[in-house]
Amino acid sequence: MNEQQAFIIIAGAIIITQGLRYLGLSIGGLLPTTGRMGAFLNAVPIAILTGLVAPSVFTGGTIILTGAAITAIVAYYTTNMLAAMVSGIIVVVALRHGFLF
Repeated sequence: MNEQQAFIIIAGAIIITQGLRYLGLSIGGLLPTTGRMGAFLNAVPIAILTGLVAPSVFTGGTIILTGAAITAIVAYYTTNMLAAMVSGIIVVVALRHGFLF
């Protein structure tokens, strides 16, 4: 692959990506925000996040599962997502390096 082919591939990827973003923004206002479809659309981000995170949590071993549990507990009690993520990261790093046990 030469530089010209790489440039064409990158330019095509940019055009396609930005086109899809523009399409999403342009038709987003037309989608319903109430009723069943509104409830479905409100649940989509949570479903995607769960689908991305759950497999790695349950196949990552005890350390990852412990970090996820701490993250969930801190998120539940503080409702501060930044504090929850930081606490989960700290627990995973500490367990991996043997600081806690």
